[in-house]
Amino acid sequence: MNHYARQPYVVGEVGSPYLGIAGIAGLLPLLWEAVRHLVAQNVKQVPFHLWFVLWTLFFSGRCGINALLAVCGMVLFRCSNSDSIVF
Repeated sequence: MNHYARQPYVVGEVGSPYLGIAGIAGLLPLLWEAVRHLVAQNVKQVPFHLWFVLWTLFFSGRCGINALLAVCGMVLFRCSNSDSIVF
């Protein structure tokens, strides 16, 4: 059993953790620009991609829309966390 634990058949997700870091690195400038334009009350200059990020957050995040639908019995979208590299 010890030999099996030391030499796995599949190494696993070697580079995947860096996708989250890259997603956060891209999210920070987007949020900075959005907050800067919202403080200046210039809503038309808010980056268009912010709305997609917010939708992903509200739909796929913990206690999001998808989780509420699952509590109500709709389990069609069970794996919504795979549509985002940030969560």
